[in-house]
Amino acid sequence: MSQDRATALQPGRQSETPSQKKNKNKKNKEFETSVANTVKPCLYKLKKLVGHGGLRL
Repeated sequence: MSQDRATALQPGRQSETPSQKKNKNKKNKEFETSVANTVKPCLYKLKKLVGHGGLRL
């Protein structure tokens, strides 16, 4: 068994390749944008309701 194979079988965290890191960062950015685009209109509507007294807690 070569040393590379033995090393690959050892438990522990493996480092990401540059392309994996880039893809992960891209997916995180897309998710953040999606959440922001979903939440902002809801917050706007909520502020309008609270500001006009239309929402009672």
